[in-house]
Amino acid sequence: MPCFETEQAIRWGKAPDNPEILYGYLSRCEKFAENAKQPEAVRLLERVIELLTDVICDTCVPRQWRCLCLDNLYRPLESLHRMAVSQEDRRRLNKKIYEINVLTRFFLTG
Repeated sequence: MPCFETEQAIRWGKAPDNPEILYGYLSRCEKFAENAKQPEAVRLLERVIELLTDVICDTCVPRQWRCLCLDNLYRPLESLHRMAVSQEDRRRLNKKIYEINVLTRFFLTG
């Protein structure tokens, strides 16, 4: 399970010049999701997506860190896509992707 301190470091961009914090966190989450039951894995991946989306939309966080989070958002989205088995799962995922696209255009353009 992800570490609270690591999530806080990611959320607030405490080490924007150290992408290994993000890479390690995402790798641990992916590994956990692979070995967890589907409902638990989905909750974790949705939590990771929300964390990264929060970072991307926070203009108080260094831009380079926000862009790094955006560049790596595909990882939990891809994992969640692989787990989508029903039409409702795919609909929820598509809605989340649309929301992220709208938010990133607003917060990271210009």
